[in-house]
Amino acid sequence: MGFYQKLKSYKETSGLSYDELGEPIGMKGNALRMAINRESLSDLQKKTLEPFFVNKLDDKHPVKKQLDEVYRFLSQYTELALQDPRIKKIIDREVAKRLFDVASSKEALEKFLNS
Repeated sequence: MGFYQKLKSYKETSGLSYDELGEPIGMKGNALRMAINRESLSDLQKKTLEPFFVNKLDDKHPVKKQLDEVYRFLSQYTELALQDPRIKKIIDREVAKRLFDVASSKEALEKFLNS
């Protein structure tokens, strides 16, 4: 399965919008949709989006290896890692984003409360 097929599959299974999927590369939803259909993302954009497919990467892929190392470290030193201001900032930003997403619509709030 090629990059664009994996990207489309990830979008479908994750339920993300094109806007959300394009956020890491600074691309609006319509522009990303067209780039996917034309298969015209740059190599840098592909490399940025590629980590979303780690579960589909083989064990020798460099991104997979790096994520495995981070996972092992965080598993072993969770409390220490959570005290690091850089990691705390990432977590706080993601929590705030999730809270905003949930509170932004009645349907999202109901879905969250029922999960």
